[in-house]
Amino acid sequence: MIPTDMAVEALAVLEENATALSVPLLTPEDIALARKLNAEMAECVLSGRVDRYGELGHELHELLYSRCPNSHLLELVRCQAARIRGIARDHPVYSVDAAQEAVREHYALFDLIESRSITPAEIARQARAHRLRTVRTILDDVGSRLDDSLADDTCPLLVEHIAESGR
Repeated sequence: MIPTDMAVEALAVLEENATALSVPLLTPEDIALARKLNAEMAECVLSGRVDRYGELGHELHELLYSRCPNSHLLELVRCQAARIRGIARDHPVYSVDAAQEAVREHYALFDLIESRSITPAEIARQARAHRLRTVRTILDDVGSRLDDSLADDTCPLLVEHIAESGR
């Protein structure tokens, strides 16, 4: 079996690249749906609906990379995402703090996508850092660590945007 930290790192790398190719093709309707999914995720955090939060998170991430024109890359990221969902189902771990921060970072990411103020590659890098940091926070709660070689501890543009927007 692949160690969880390696599986998550692989997903983050695949998802980053699929997202970079997808971002220029996302429509205003896609972003509106992403915002709706994220709002539902925020409600799940407040109500403690952990399973639904996870389902919505998958739907949201899938939406952000779904317009990737490289069908092989899309197949790889979907396969790895399914593997991670299986791990999460078998070993549920949840952190309210990490979930709340993830919701805030999603909103900041949507704002960056809509503004077109940074490149799709930079948006994707921020998305990868977000994914790894969120998972690292959750795994830290149970005594595990992710390898720091693939991500910074922060998502600088997302953190800056959250601070500016007051979310």
